[in-house]
Amino acid sequence: SGLSVRGRTSVMQYRSSPKNLRQIGEELNARYLLEGGVQRAGGTVGINVRLVDSGSDESIFADSYDRELSAENLLAVQREVALRIADALKATITVQEREQIDRAPTDNLEAYDFYLRGREYVRNPDFRYRNYRGAQRMFEQAVELDSSFALAHAWLSQAHSRIYWFRYDETDDRLHKMRSSVNRALELDRELPEAHLALATYHYFGYREYDKALEALSRAEQLRPGGADVIFLRGGIYRRQGRWEEALEAFKQAAEFDPRSPDLLAEIGQLYRFLRRYDEAERYADLALAVEPESWFAASLKAQVRLQRDGNLAAWRTLVSRHPEQALDLMRVELLHRDYPAALAALSGVADEILSFQSAYYPKSLYAGLIHLAAGEVRLAQAEFESARIMLEAAVAERQNGARHRALGLAYAGLGLKEAALREGRTAVELLPLSKDAWHWGSSHQIALAQIYTMVGEYDAAIDQIDYLLSIPSGAYAPLHGIDLSVPELRIDPTWDPIRDNPRFQALLEK
Repeated sequence: SGLSVRGRTSVMQYRSSPKNLRQIGEELNARYLLEGGVQRAGGTVGINVRLVDSGSDESIFADSYDRELSAENLLAVQREVALRIADALKATITVQEREQIDRAPTDNLEAYDFYLRGREYVRNPDFRYRNYRGAQRMFEQAVELDSSFALAHAWLSQAHSRIYWFRYDETDDRLHKMRSSVNRALELDRELPEAHLALATYHYFGYREYDKALEALSRAEQLRPGGADVIFLRGGIYRRQGRWEEALEAFKQAAEFDPRSPDLLAEIGQLYRFLRRYDEAERYADLALAVEPESWFAASLKAQVRLQRDGNLAAWRTLVSRHPEQALDLMRVELLHRDYPAALAALSGVADEILSFQSAYYPKSLYAGLIHLAAGEVRLAQAEFESARIMLEAAVAERQNGARHRALGLAYAGLGLKEAALREGRTAVELLPLSKDAWHWGSSHQIALAQIYTMVGEYDAAIDQIDYLLSIPSGAYAPLHGIDLSVPELRIDPTWDPIRDNPRFQALLEK
């Protein structure tokens, strides 16, 4: 706890970097750097380490370790290096910390290897489902080889939690696997920080039990102070609870430990965008792009800010035109630009007939219906909405969640089934109200309800809803989740054409 250690996401960018140590230390805001190298030859491993003062380039210590390759020896080297660093930097190690350092997570080298591979899968942000399933398999192999490997059990629970949260498998069996894995980790080691972090994730991802999750996070942080993952998860919970300033504080604190993480910087910017603090949002987008110029997350955030703050559609259009794989963003841009054939062409570039993320479930035909409706092509819109209705009624019968109900409500509205549309839109809001999720899901359900009101001719209700949403933090997280609300966007979005000339709507925009 006497040392502040930078996060792996930030640090690993400097592997094989041509930058000098002083520059790296400045960018990481870290005075001391640990350099290391590993060479494996048959059954032996050589590890070289050097602790250096980044300001003076002076070596604090340097050493090499040649060991027979075994879990016991590798972990012994880790312990020795940790203790030498603490001693060199005069950092006090508590009794509890010493016990953690001395505790070997496993004595099975093969199990430890599977565990490390699982962690790599979890870290990779691309191909999310494939990687989470890959992580699950790696952790399962680890605990099969060593059933007393508490750390692997904790991370197996994390893999199950992510598969459940991102709605790849929402079954009770998956919930049971989440709980049984974290229970096993806690049975094996009640003092394992990662087990309490997994317990927090279980309460949050499994049941949205925010208070229980925060309690588990508090225990995890007591056991391992300064973990960016713990702090970030706390910020995510605060965000769901609508505790906006506390969420910002947590994310910024996490960024102190992981200052070169483009995704973390962009997440802070995204929260500022949600709060309509657009200048700060753009600043964090720029910080993320300075770290990773190719970050789609950061680049799209910057373009969205320019649209919502300035009404500048050109920046987003230029960006998405260079990324044809982002077909939904391109469709949204062309719809706002009122180029309806181009919007339909962009939609045709989406491979899947059903677009889904977390609990969202949108048939392509629903999007097509909305585009045709905006274009005034009522007959074509009706045909698409009817196709969407059939799929969505089956989806709602299969699984009840707000995103499916709201999509069905939009399909009913497009077909002129007013009462059914209002019922589904209101059900979506009731299933996940802002009091349960003030972040993007609860907010996007509210926006969809305003859209349904508009489509079925309940114009006063629609304007009331928009007025309310403009008075609080609200917005969508991605095109799949719905549409954003800002005054510049309301001025150009064809979604609101039916109320565009309404005096109350005009007065609202002026206000």
